[in-house]
Amino acid sequence: MATNNPFLTLKKKVDNALRKLPRKVGVLAVNHFQDNFKRQGFDGKPWKEVKRRLPIGGRTGRRSTRLRYQKGAARTRGILIGTGRLRRDIRLISASSTKVVVGTGLVYAPVHDLGLRAGRGSGFVMPQRKFMGTDKKLVKDIQALIEKDIAAAFK
Repeated sequence: MATNNPFLTLKKKVDNALRKLPRKVGVLAVNHFQDNFKRQGFDGKPWKEVKRRLPIGGRTGRRSTRLRYQKGAARTRGILIGTGRLRRDIRLISASSTKVVVGTGLVYAPVHDLGLRAGRGSGFVMPQRKFMGTDKKLVKDIQALIEKDIAAAFK
């Protein structure tokens, strides 16, 4: 004999929403981090400019007042966008009821994200251009997603 208990129905809806939520949060975070490449910054703060987009020393002619720049795509291409491999490699690694892990498997990702030493030998310190991490907009978007999914379960 099947009972049509409204509380059991509601519990199933809420449980289903909570089961799907970690993956949805992970996908939201992946998209947010990839969008940081389009925004050319993190948490509303722009990344440090790259030298290839700055004027080259000297002028173009003897009396010219125009500055010389790199030619072609190097001058206009976005920061941290060469092949696009770093942006494309950001992915959802795992999602459980208690934790969502988003990351990349590229060895040079932390060098850019954290501003670490790069190059051979003594190398140089790469300027930090953070693209992954917790920021205000991401937290707000996650809260809105959770509220929307839980509210939908109660309808």
